[in-house]
Amino acid sequence: MISTKEHIAARLEQAFNNRGFAEPSVAELQKTAGTTLRTLYRHFPSKEAVVIGALHYRHDRYFAFLAENEPSPGKDSIIHLV
Repeated sequence: MISTKEHIAARLEQAFNNRGFAEPSVAELQKTAGTTLRTLYRHFPSKEAVVIGALHYRHDRYFAFLAENEPSPGKDSIIHLV
């Protein structure tokens, strides 16, 4: 089950993909996350933390994708990464 923080981070990642990191205001990010400002700040206490949270979520998602159906070490695993 996905946590509230992960759900918010997933929505924030989409917002940053669409608008970049500098452009959206905290109010816009809160609306995009579909949460209250209080809940957003509980999980991510600053705009910097919001950006970092979205990047961590993207990082975790990417490595989970790479680990999915990962072949045994060797040539096949390198081809899998590419």
